[in-house]
Amino acid sequence: MADRADITPELCRQLLRYNPETGKLYWRERSPEMFEGRKRPADLLCRIWNGGNAGQEAFTYIGNHGYFSGSILNIGFTAHRVIWAMQVGEWPTHDIDHIDGDRQNNRWQNLRDVTHAVNLRNAAGKSNNKSGATGVNWRADKGKWRARIMVDGKDVSLGHFDSFDEAVAVREAAQSSCGFTTRHGIL
Repeated sequence: MADRADITPELCRQLLRYNPETGKLYWRERSPEMFEGRKRPADLLCRIWNGGNAGQEAFTYIGNHGYFSGSILNIGFTAHRVIWAMQVGEWPTHDIDHIDGDRQNNRWQNLRDVTHAVNLRNAAGKSNNKSGATGVNWRADKGKWRARIMVDGKDVSLGHFDSFDEAVAVREAAQSSCGFTTRHGIL
């Protein structure tokens, strides 16, 4: 799903209505001109489309990625990127981060355009984490707990520790000083 030059923020506003308090999108009524050039009469197609879709919630499909998705003129988009384009008047240049981590909360106050690195600093913990603490793992070869953190694509070792709690404390301190959110790494 990519932003397309032919699907402008203005076209999105023409086709959709956004409620910033609920984060939901709704289909607007369409005019017969939008259905011209097809095999069936434009007036008929317009009545059929408006009868079944106008006023209905749009972008209600939840993809494998967990985001609300849908299509505009048969081109797939995620709802949060369409919302950003509609509100700001241009497609986002980076990732759209859901501040609270809820991929389905598209309220305007919950969305921000950030670099991928900043977005990752707000990411939840991985489900395959074995230690229960992000950035902390047991090193059997050293008989110690290792703490590390990924900053701007670089894996930074924070040291090896005798106790799990000490490794977690060092990781949490580094996380805070590197601009990670308080919800980062929560499982």
